[in-house]
Amino acid sequence: MHGRVPVSFPVYNATGWLTEATSAQRRRLWESAVGQLAAIHRVPVDDVRLVDRPQRGVDGLDQQVTYWRQFAAWALGDEVPPIIRTLLDWLVDHRPSRTVPGLAWGDARIGNMMFGPDYEVVGVMDWEQASLADPLTDLGWWLFFGDIHSTDHGVPRLDGLGGREETIDAWRELTGRTVHDLHWYEVFAGVKTGLLALRSQRSLRIPKAEGAARNMFLTRACRLAELTPPEESA
Repeated sequence: MHGRVPVSFPVYNATGWLTEATSAQRRRLWESAVGQLAAIHRVPVDDVRLVDRPQRGVDGLDQQVTYWRQFAAWALGDEVPPIIRTLLDWLVDHRPSRTVPGLAWGDARIGNMMFGPDYEVVGVMDWEQASLADPLTDLGWWLFFGDIHSTDHGVPRLDGLGGREETIDAWRELTGRTVHDLHWYEVFAGVKTGLLALRSQRSLRIPKAEGAARNMFLTRACRLAELTPPEESA
């Protein structure tokens, strides 16, 4: 597999080969990326039962929420920051009432795709979070990181890369799926990413409370959920 990957840090909207591309080339890349995302979500569930984890819940979404609760306990032990407990409880209390199982990639973002010289997708990487949760988990993650890699870093989205509503409309048309409860799925994306960041900080011996207060993913998740961000409650 040969190609180029839009780097996440520093964000691809600010520097790197995408900033040197034309608007038309970036448009082709975005259309190819969203098309590939939708293709993943059209894969028949029966073809990917290997990622089903029925011991964790009755459906893929319950399985994912259970997994991340278990991950928090494993990664942070007895010192899970209060904001993590609050966010995990929020996810349970506000869980979407309807879900449609489907293959979810788990780390759905342009930065995990490789593109050829024609700006078309040649590879999709990082599948360790794959599940049978509703593919809306991927759409929420995609939108969450679309903001993280642009406005949350104080830079505008590059011309040619589709924005939020355009992405939602394209995904809906290409998958034939209904879009609902995106707010919840974006909060879920922030909780998952925030936990992964806290786990990484642990190896650097950063105190958990301090790590939570400096965690941009948890901060964004809190604001989406209308909760007090960790840096304000610390």
